[in-house]
Amino acid sequence: TQNALINVYPQPEGFISINPRLVSNYEPKVNFYGTSTSPVSVWNWTISDGSSESNQNFEHIFRNTGTFSVMLVVENTFGCVDTVFDFVTVYPDHSFYVPNAFTPNNDGNNDVFMASGNGIRAFEMAIYNRWGEMIYWNKDIMKGWDGKINGRVAQMGVYVYKITYTDSMEQEYTVYGNFDLIR
Repeated sequence: TQNALINVYPQPEGFISINPRLVSNYEPKVNFYGTSTSPVSVWNWTISDGSSESNQNFEHIFRNTGTFSVMLVVENTFGCVDTVFDFVTVYPDHSFYVPNAFTPNNDGNNDVFMASGNGIRAFEMAIYNRWGEMIYWNKDIMKGWDGKINGRVAQMGVYVYKITYTDSMEQEYTVYGNFDLIR
């Protein structure tokens, strides 16, 4: 019989905290925090965008949209390691524009009143005359009002719109405003 001395060292257990977890490419700054159940001597972070970090906590700015995996490997002074994974999603931010006038005179410039933007998933536009009557309704951001009511030329003047749209993060917005029809 032979006796042997066996040393059992504590294994670290790593944890990742991410703030914020969902960001847009307009403000793509994310803070990463590493914690462990026992003292750690090495912190190795790897993000699937190709970056890496060796601090316990750090700030990272994402350059692209998408879902990125985050890996943290912690190691204690005894050489014991733990690996944990998480993810961050960077959504494309949206932009939205509504003109304040249009000139439906068939000259090829500003002949249609329409909103424009990017990062828009759902869209609905209603246009009202000065008496509050809905004269146009549309669910396609790529189409607009041609300045006609029931096929007849609308009068020059001020019209009101109500636009509801949803961005790529499923946030809904409602925009009210007015615009001039100029002939």
